[in-house]
Amino acid sequence: MNKFLKLISNKFSKNNKTLSKYYKTLTKINNLENEFSKLSYIDLKKIIDEYRLNEEKTIEKSFALIREASKRVLGLRHYDVQIIGGLALVHNNIAEMKTGEGKTLVSTLAAIHNAYLNKKVHVVTVNDYLAERDKNFLEPLYEFLGVTTSLNISVPKDNLENITQYKRDIYSANVIYGTNLEFAFDYLKNNSVKSKEDKFFDDESKEYQFVIIDEVDSVLIDDCKKPLILSESIETDIDNLSWANDLVINHLIRSEYDKGLIKNKFDEIYEIEKGLDYKADGHFYFDNATKTINIFEEGFPVIEDYLIKNKIIKNNKEIYYANNHVMHHINNAINANYGYIKDKDYIVNENSEVVIIDKSTGRLLLRSRWNNGLHQAIEYKESVNVKDESKIISQTTYQNFFNIYAEKSGMTGTADT
Repeated sequence: MNKFLKLISNKFSKNNKTLSKYYKTLTKINNLENEFSKLSYIDLKKIIDEYRLNEEKTIEKSFALIREASKRVLGLRHYDVQIIGGLALVHNNIAEMKTGEGKTLVSTLAAIHNAYLNKKVHVVTVNDYLAERDKNFLEPLYEFLGVTTSLNISVPKDNLENITQYKRDIYSANVIYGTNLEFAFDYLKNNSVKSKEDKFFDDESKEYQFVIIDEVDSVLIDDCKKPLILSESIETDIDNLSWANDLVINHLIRSEYDKGLIKNKFDEIYEIEKGLDYKADGHFYFDNATKTINIFEEGFPVIEDYLIKNKIIKNNKEIYYANNHVMHHINNAINANYGYIKDKDYIVNENSEVVIIDKSTGRLLLRSRWNNGLHQAIEYKESVNVKDESKIISQTTYQNFFNIYAEKSGMTGTADT
C-alpha cells in the first residue's frame, strides 16, 4: 500500500511540476493577449503575417495570436485550461480532456505553432466524419493565420485514376486532417511504389514530423498491435485448383494413422524378426487437431505419375524444385477437403460465398479470408465462385507506424485510467 501511495504521490508531483511551468507560460500568453486584443483587424493581420515570415517563433506569441484570431474569426476564445492543454500537446505530451472541454479547439494551438515552424502536421481522428467536421469548422481560423489545410479521407471514385496527384495535393498542406487508418495505409502505399515519381509525400524528411492523435489511448494502446495489411489481387489459376482437388479426392488415400508413429511401434514389437516392415494403409496422414500433413513415401509415386500423365510436370524431380508450387496446391486441396468442414469451420451463404466461422465466438467473419490459396481451394471444393487471391505487399501496426513521427502528442478523456 505504501508503494502504491508513493507511486501516486510521485505521479501527481511530476504533473504539478509540469503544470507549474505551464501556468507561468500561460501568464505570458495572457499578457500578450491583452496587447493583441487592442489591435484593429488590419493591424492584427499584419502582425500575424510578419510573425509567420519571422524566423524566431515562441510558443507564447503563437498561442496568443491564435487565441486572439479565434475570438475574432470563430467567436471562440481558448480558455486557460485549453491553453494548458495546448501546451501539453506542443511539448509532445498527452492532454487529458473530457468530452465537451473543447479538444477540437485545443488542437489548433499545437497544430498552428508547429506549422509556423515549417513542420508538416497531421491531426488524427478516429473516423472520416470527425476529420471532415473539424477541418471544415476550423478552416476559417487556419486561413486567417496563413496556414493551409486539407482533408485526408478515402479517395473519391472520380479520383481513382489519378490517386498520386490527388494525394500529393492533400500532403502539400501545412495541416492535414484524417483518420489513423488512412494515414497508415498512405504510408504503406507510399513505400510500396516502384518509382520515386509515384510517391506522394517525402516520409524520410523532417517535414513528416508532428502528429496530434485524438483518442490516443484507443489508437496507441487498444489497437497498437492491430495488423495493417496492404495487398493486391492475384488472378487465381482454376486449373491448379482443379487438378489438385481431383488428385486428392480420386487418387490419394488418407491413412487412418500417422505412419511414422505406427512404424516406430511396429519396429519395437518386431525388432527381433528380420525382413518385416510396416505397410501404410494410405498415401498420407492428416492430423485434424494441428492440421499438419504427412505424405508417405508410398504417396509420392502416385503424385508423380498423376502430374506427369496430366502434363503438369515433365519429370518426377520437378515437383521438388524450390520454386515449384505443385506441393503447395496439393497441401491446400488436402486441407480444404479434410481439415475445414462446412457448417463447422465455414458456411456457404445465400450469395454462394464461403464465410469463415470464428472458433471462439461462433460469429461469421464476413470480411475475412484464409490466405495462401486455402480459401480458393475451399471455394472450388464447394463449387462456388472462386475469388482472386490477395497478395500481401506490405504491412505494419499502428504502434510501428506512429513511431516514424519525430514528435507526437495526443488527447483523450481517459489518459490516467
